[in-house]
Amino acid sequence: MTLCVYREPFGFTPRVEHHAGTLAQMVERMHLPEDFGERGVVCVNGHPVPRGVWPMVRPKADVTEVTFHLPPAGGGGGGGKQVLAMVAAIALTAGTAAIAGGSLATAGGWFAKGSISALALASGTAAVGSLLLGALTAPPTFGSADVRDTPESSAEGNVLAANGPIPRVVGDRKVFPPFA
Repeated sequence: MTLCVYREPFGFTPRVEHHAGTLAQMVERMHLPEDFGERGVVCVNGHPVPRGVWPMVRPKADVTEVTFHLPPAGGGGGGGKQVLAMVAAIALTAGTAAIAGGSLATAGGWFAKGSISALALASGTAAVGSLLLGALTAPPTFGSADVRDTPESSAEGNVLAANGPIPRVVGDRKVFPPFA
């Protein structure tokens, strides 16, 4: 008998059941998430089986386990994190403007509109807030298409050619590299 094993994404214990039949029948009987048919992976003894052959594969009796894996979805460039960072940046700007404008003014004159204490608090809030925003969002990364892989040097005026002679010290005189 074959053990079918599936663990919910945030579950602590796996669901283990005994099933016989094809892999497609096992997928139906295990009550897996709705999108498992599109993104899921079925492994027989740790080896993934292509989705197109699930209805044709019937594990042999010596197969000990069939595991069902659902890769995590979302977050990969959907832009949710950038939207949150943009809203937080706008809120930070509005908050620092309100602090500098005297919204936290006290009866003793602390943090009054345009006072040094209000401006110091606003600048401190802006500094800490921008550090938090920087930690929230990763810097932009460039794909491999943006990177040039050329053997040339980027130094200005370097006229040394590829596979050319390298200038060096000879005797008492120095030979300097030819700069144009």
